[in-house]
Amino acid sequence: MLTKFSGHIACLLDKPGNSRQVGSSLKHCSAIIEDLNQGFESSEEEYLDINLLPWWRVLSSSGKISPREKSESQYVQADRLRQENIPVSPAHLVDLEEYGWFPDEVDL
Repeated sequence: MLTKFSGHIACLLDKPGNSRQVGSSLKHCSAIIEDLNQGFESSEEEYLDINLLPWWRVLSSSGKISPREKSESQYVQADRLRQENIPVSPAHLVDLEEYGWFPDEVDL
């Protein structure tokens, strides 16, 4: 059974068993967006601006910032969250009960 903290984005996409795919997509989002933008100019409505993707708001189901190959990335993520006034512990944990976003559905 899924809890509200377990793969919530994957559940919203109606793919409850694919929470790792969500993480992998974020890891490779630069290349994905670059591919999707082929053939579009930045002035066109279809063009996707990677700077508008709030990747730093995605955490593990435990509320922990996932470690990455580049160790400084987790610190960048923690700093971005703190800039949004979200407390991040020294162990890189966020209180999901307080700061989590768990809608039952989203408009796609």
